[in-house]
Amino acid sequence: MAGEDVREAASQPNRVIKSVAALMRWRGWNQSELSRRSGVSQRHISDLLRGQSDCTTGMADQLAQAFGVPSWLLMVSDITEELLTNTDLQILVDAYIRNPRGRKLIRGAVDMVRDNPDDR
Repeated sequence: MAGEDVREAASQPNRVIKSVAALMRWRGWNQSELSRRSGVSQRHISDLLRGQSDCTTGMADQLAQAFGVPSWLLMVSDITEELLTNTDLQILVDAYIRNPRGRKLIRGAVDMVRDNPDDR
């Protein structure tokens, strides 16, 4: 249904709002700059940041593209600003997605951490 798609990205709106605000701070962008780079109106960005507007899947994609991050990253629960703004996470995800050898290495690292919880 169309209504589900519209609200899909906003199922946890605070996640998106916090992520967008953190990325704006990191880049030193104001709402006008984000609007210019994303194509989302400044008014809609303002409403989103104040929690007065929903974020559609399409809008999340536009905002994420402006920041140069995958849209799913805007919706990760409890992501720290450090992880959100660290390009190393993007490199790991890309390696996992695109490279069978990268997947094997990352799975090995995850298994190692999982097997040795005291090393976290």
